[in-house]
Parts: sequence; C-alpha cells; structure tokens
Amino acid sequence: MDNTSIAINLGLDVAAVKAGLKDVMAQFASMSSEMNATLADIQGFNDLQAAIAATGEALQGAASDMDALAEAIRQGAGGEAIAADFQAA
Repeated sequence: MDNTSIAINLGLDVAAVKAGLKDVMAQFASMSSEMNATLADIQGFNDLQAAIAATGEALQGAASDMDALAEAIRQGAGGEAIAADFQAA
C-alpha cells in the first residue's frame, strides 16, 4: 500500500487579514451607531406622537369649555364673570 500524503499550504498575509478584520469591525461599529440613531429617532417620534395626542385632547377640552361658555353667554346666564372668562378664552 502506498502512503500518499497531501499537503496544503495557505499563503496568508497575516497583516492583511488583521487589516481586513479591523475594517469589518469599523463597519460594524458604524452600522451599530446608525442603528442606535435610528432607534432613537423612532423613540423620539413615538414621544412626539404621544405629546401631540395629549395636546389634541387638551385642545378638545378647551374647545368644549369655550362652547359651554359661549352658550351660557348667549342665554344670558352668568353675567360679567362668564363674559370675562369667554373673552379671556
């Protein structure tokens, strides 16, 4: 029986491999930073959307109060204090 051996030599440039790995790590860090910025933007958008909803609800409440004051003034109820509140609104 013949003892056959196979040898494979890989000519790797260790410096090039390290430089390539360093580039990959830099790209990963950049992508991670961009992803974190995007996630922060999404959270900021969600916070803004909630604030807008709360402002809308407050505006609806103020409009209802103003409508009630206007109706009271039209009907002559409440006198000068209601008229002053209406003008202030």
